[in-house]
Amino acid sequence: MRSDLWNPERHVDPQTLPTPGEMTKVAGAADFDAETYDREWPERATKSMW
Repeated sequence: MRSDLWNPERHVDPQTLPTPGEMTKVAGAADFDAETYDREWPERATKSMW
């Protein structure tokens, strides 16, 4: 209740959030190819997550 977690007025539009690739690049991998990482993620996830 105190966190206002269920209040729709406090929700963030998911489209405004950075992608995993963008976050990795900002975290210190300057030469990291964020676009390729994000584009290839769905295929990589199906092979490595389950």
